[in-house]
Amino acid sequence: MPENEGLVRRNFDIRGAKQLKSMFAYARKTGKMPKFLSPDNAEQLRKYWESPDFKKVSEQNKKNRNSDQGGVGPSLHTCGAIPVTEWRRRYVSALTLFT
Repeated sequence: MPENEGLVRRNFDIRGAKQLKSMFAYARKTGKMPKFLSPDNAEQLRKYWESPDFKKVSEQNKKNRNSDQGGVGPSLHTCGAIPVTEWRRRYVSALTLFT
């Protein structure tokens, strides 16, 4: 149906991106490249994954994912623009005002 074409395309793009991300993460960890990649492209990816720039960004992202937010553990989920850890801090702050 033409009226659903945009939604179908968006869903396809989201699922396709997730699948590609997963395939390349597997390739990076195991060294087994997807069959659709040419040997030249596979070699370029390997070189990029071994580059200092990629390793620097990767290391920073690992730190960000595992960052401890106010002693309550890693910040994994957010409620919109404000992380759960911030909501928790505000809630505790509000409770102390009324006690």
